[in-house]
Amino acid sequence: MISLCGDLKGEDYQTFVTFAMERSDAVMFVYHTFGYRLKSQVREIRQKLKPFRVAYRDNSKSCKKGNPEIKWPQTISWTPTLIFVETYRLSPEVKEIVRSADNIFAWQYPNRPDDLSFFNQGECWIATTAHEHFCNITDHEREIAKLFCSLGIKYRRYPGHSERFKEKYTIKTNDNSIICLLYTSPS
Repeated sequence: MISLCGDLKGEDYQTFVTFAMERSDAVMFVYHTFGYRLKSQVREIRQKLKPFRVAYRDNSKSCKKGNPEIKWPQTISWTPTLIFVETYRLSPEVKEIVRSADNIFAWQYPNRPDDLSFFNQGECWIATTAHEHFCNITDHEREIAKLFCSLGIKYRRYPGHSERFKEKYTIKTNDNSIICLLYTSPS
């Protein structure tokens, strides 16, 4: 596993997300309500992404039961407010939205959805926890290390195997044939 040390901003961010999107079929965002309606800029991004949504989960049932739990890459939340976890197939429109940020850790409330993560065939291979400034990569490690070195970005490499978060989603082609059906981590 590779862990980013520092930040990815500007051109470095654009280079990194282009690399990531070329090797991914979906991205995930998290929406925290914090007991209130989502801010207008976050609602606007969510609305633009909605046509490309391939998976949706929330913690509404567990909140009603008094045990609010929901998971996403690098996180288990027991926050007693509504949280939505949404996965989107990568389309030109989704890629444009991902590129609209200027920083890998800009993906956090109140200006944007939280915790941009990249998936390929149902497995998360790049996960961020933006407010903690965590970005961990579990695939294409040699290529990422070379990319980070060429950009002058500091990182740490951790030996061994890291369990990957899995999400269930289906991506269909224009003729409605299924590209892949993938499996989920236990919620």
